[in-house]
Amino acid sequence: MYDNVHMRLATVGGDTSTVVGRLSNAKQTIDIDTGECRTFGYLNNLRVQVYESGLYIVGSLAKYYNGGNIYTLNRKDTERAVEKLSSELGVDISSAKVTYVEFGDAFIMTYPVQEYLKRLSSMPRMARNQQESTLYFQTKGVEDPKKFVFYDKETELRKKKEPLPDGFNGLNILRFEIRFKNRLPQQLGWPEVTASTLYNREFYRKMLNLYQQCYFSISKRKTLKPSALRDIKNPKDAFDCLVAMLICQTEPKQIEDFIGDITTGTDLDRVQLYRLGKMVERVSTKGKMMEQDTLISELDNHIRNVGAYI
Repeated sequence: MYDNVHMRLATVGGDTSTVVGRLSNAKQTIDIDTGECRTFGYLNNLRVQVYESGLYIVGSLAKYYNGGNIYTLNRKDTERAVEKLSSELGVDISSAKVTYVEFGDAFIMTYPVQEYLKRLSSMPRMARNQQESTLYFQTKGVEDPKKFVFYDKETELRKKKEPLPDGFNGLNILRFEIRFKNRLPQQLGWPEVTASTLYNREFYRKMLNLYQQCYFSISKRKTLKPSALRDIKNPKDAFDCLVAMLICQTEPKQIEDFIGDITTGTDLDRVQLYRLGKMVERVSTKGKMMEQDTLISELDNHIRNVGAYI
């Protein structure tokens, strides 16, 4: 389930030149003000920065261990990847502090990924931001310490000009991952997050639960029941049915833009805007004439079944 990580080992102990010698394309820089010498290089796909007393490692741990990151790392493979990295660097990195982590998985879907993205409506206290084949739910502040991301994995690999593994060409590959940066102990409710923490059984279970909770907190668009017209008893039912039908046929971006125009172009206050948002949500996701979408049911099942073996 792990992919990209950032790790900092504050104190290596001993001569860091032994690490430098193991890196490819190594280049040195000297800080004019402090005179500190730093070396930047690579260990396979991982970018490694070596300074006088420690290391900073950035990149996909899954790609480093598997040769590609279409498959993420489960708990045991994460432990093996950390052991391999320690061996190849000549330094035990199990105590390195993790400052950024991605946790997620890829799922083979029946329909094109875009069809699933447009059915994911809103998430509490998070802003919805869709860009081409990627959907972000992210915090609204400047720091942006966490993101929940859905995207087309095949499209991403093609943009990076990376090959798909055998058997994956032409498949609809949806990736969902949760990303956390900075202050991980506070964000994840764990005293200290180090490389060895990532494969701690209880921490891994906590990440799995968080992953599922984040997904199921998202409001999903539903479809109109086949019996919706027969269920109309009064003009309000008819109006709700019409609005629900129009919302189902409208791209989420259009609805977001409309709400945005109302926010900036009218005198509605925050309470009124909140009520409007709830009215749209009630009709599109909770209305009595709506039912669960079969594509969302498919994605729900994937998320429920993820991490069956810890």
